[in-house]
Amino acid sequence: MEGTSSPSPLSEIFDVPLSAIGFNFEEVSPHRVTSSLLVTEKCVQPFKVLHVGVSALIAEAGGPWVGAHLLTGYKRVAGIQLSINHVKSVLLGKSSGSRSNS
Repeated sequence: MEGTSSPSPLSEIFDVPLSAIGFNFEEVSPHRVTSSLLVTEKCVQPFKVLHVGVSALIAEAGGPWVGAHLLTGYKRVAGIQLSINHVKSVLLGKSSGSRSNS
């Protein structure tokens, strides 16, 4: 998925910190959430790869949370445990995307 550095209006509605780093929610429905992030200087570690803290932000407030939020009729949804592993690094200037289906 190609990303852009400017956030979509959906990103600003669902998560301000993600919006600030250029994260984009592209499709949001009770059954599917798609998103993308262009890795910029705002979201890399000193080695110019995606910072694991950004991955944690995405995991905490990204697709799964939004989908659950929509499925419950906009009631508050909160997770209790988060574990992050990078299987492959995403370099500065590259785009990363995700899709969650219910």
